[in-house]
Amino acid sequence: MTTPTQADITKRKANLEKLLKQIDRETGKSIEYKMLTVVRGAIRKSWMSSPTKLSYLELGIVPDMDDTNRRKWKCQCEICKEWFKVADIQIDHIDGHNTFTQKSDFENYFDSILMVGYDGLQRLCLDCHSVKTYMDAHGLTFEQAEKEKGVIKIINLSAAQQKKWLKDRGVKAGSNEEVRRNQIRNVLGQES
Repeated sequence: MTTPTQADITKRKANLEKLLKQIDRETGKSIEYKMLTVVRGAIRKSWMSSPTKLSYLELGIVPDMDDTNRRKWKCQCEICKEWFKVADIQIDHIDGHNTFTQKSDFENYFDSILMVGYDGLQRLCLDCHSVKTYMDAHGLTFEQAEKEKGVIKIINLSAAQQKKWLKDRGVKAGSNEEVRRNQIRNVLGQES
């Protein structure tokens, strides 16, 4: 065991000063917000090893007897009804819109995330889970969220790629992203 060097002691003192300054600068609300974020994260992390979550996933896994693919096990998405390898399935809370923005929300948030039963869960593929999460966050229907996620996927391309996508569909691309976003939304609406 070695003793701390002067540099170690100086570094520790500087770290303490930084933390103390941070406390002095912040109001009680911002400290509370940071701590709620930590607790939310801890609850979400606990969910990852929840016996209810893990057993619900296991209940949906079946052998894949199709010799033409490399999957040994498969699981069905409860929205699109397609079959996926197990790694491409996630367990979703059916009622996924739970807030925890103040201390009084703790018990409800804890119960809604960790104490949920099988009837409050569903097995979803990665794409359906992403759309469902977007739907919950923005108050949309699944179909609306799916279309908007499609718009976002195209908007995340470079401007040149967006313009090519529109041109390939017979649309003269707008000069800015917001115009192109609306054009893409219109094209996707017509393709449905």
